[in-house]
Amino acid sequence: MDKIAEQSEAPPFKVHVSLCRMYARAGVEKKALQALGVLEAKKEQLGREEFEQIIDSLVAGRFVQDARKFQGLTEAQGFTMSEKLKIAFLASQSFVHRRPSSLNYIIGGV
Repeated sequence: MDKIAEQSEAPPFKVHVSLCRMYARAGVEKKALQALGVLEAKKEQLGREEFEQIIDSLVAGRFVQDARKFQGLTEAQGFTMSEKLKIAFLASQSFVHRRPSSLNYIIGGV
């Protein structure tokens, strides 16, 4: 990525899909959302499989609100969610997942 940036070229679009998936699954919010922003801006280039992969990664990383937003983009592009994703969304709602925030650490919470 650094070499691409040094050449003042934008990374290939498919790289952003991979980066978003990787950072979302790892829970690296800032980087995941940066990549997601690029993908959202170029949503017309995404196919059903890429939408599924991105949403699945967001759910796995507990970015459920972002996954719901991207689900709306998916449907706006004319794609429907697979049964696998429907189940992943249901499972994500079954458990209380709280992403730690910096404020919780500052005030001594969990």
